[in-house]
Amino acid sequence: MRVRLLPSVALLASLASAVAPFQGIAAQSAEDLRSATEIRTLFDQFNAAWERRDPAFIRRYYAHDTAGVFFFERRQLKGWPQVDTLYGNMFASAARGQVHSLYDVLDVRARGNVGWLAANFRLEVVEPSGETTVDEGRQSVVFERRDGRWVVVHRHTSFQAPPGPQRHVPLHTTPGPLWSAADDTTGGPHARAIRMVREASNSAIARHDTAGIGATMAEDIQVVSSTGDRRSGRAAYLGVLADAFRTRPDVRWVRTPEDVRVFEPWATAAEEGRWVGTWTDADGPVRVEGTYFARWRLESDGWRIEAEIFVPDACSGGRACQRPR
Repeated sequence: MRVRLLPSVALLASLASAVAPFQGIAAQSAEDLRSATEIRTLFDQFNAAWERRDPAFIRRYYAHDTAGVFFFERRQLKGWPQVDTLYGNMFASAARGQVHSLYDVLDVRARGNVGWLAANFRLEVVEPSGETTVDEGRQSVVFERRDGRWVVVHRHTSFQAPPGPQRHVPLHTTPGPLWSAADDTTGGPHARAIRMVREASNSAIARHDTAGIGATMAEDIQVVSSTGDRRSGRAAYLGVLADAFRTRPDVRWVRTPEDVRVFEPWATAAEEGRWVGTWTDADGPVRVEGTYFARWRLESDGWRIEAEIFVPDACSGGRACQRPR
């Protein structure tokens, strides 16, 4: 009998040692103690996946419920599709640099098929130029065991209060992990709606989703590209984008609105902001950026982009930066 018990005693001692830093863990049952250890290990794996931008792990980490609520700073996301979109945007916007996720787990517990974890964290983003942006915050996560594995059913993340009225960290991300242009409430509900459609456009571009991009445009959209090419109509412009996605698999364009002005009597609006395009050519990475202007039209089912003009003012990356003929 003693020989059979010793491994169990050793296992419990090992588990207790592994989670000793977490206050209150020792009071749990042996099974709950194992669960808490599993959750802590899963959380470590999540942070490693976040650093390497691993969407496959993220999909396994979260429950794919349509009614789940997740809080990311000022955002309230409902359902897995919105969470999936958020991570897609974050991974795309951080693709050029390095991400370091440092954290201190304060508590992790489990009761049956439910577990929870609380942690402080420090997020460091290092751009290729060496510029580093650092932010700190805290998060609480609720887990549920389904079909033998733990998944996240709720998460609440908050950052330290910014020094100014609006958090806008220079990570070259829109939308991004710390701030989104759609969070700007200036200009009233119509202006915010336009910013949200712009965010949806950025998200669709990051996914190379031409149908999603088209959903943000008027059918008769007019576009002047950064190279001076002109496209008339949604179908023609989406054809150009589809070609770009096929020939440049890592291409990204991000539009960040800086000013949105709505003229409600005529159901129209003006948007001005900055845009950034990145991709990789045979001779290396390319980055182009500049100013853009957009005209919006309020249609029966919401705001649509009626016209866009993109003007470049900076380019780095070899032959792509030569003046177009």
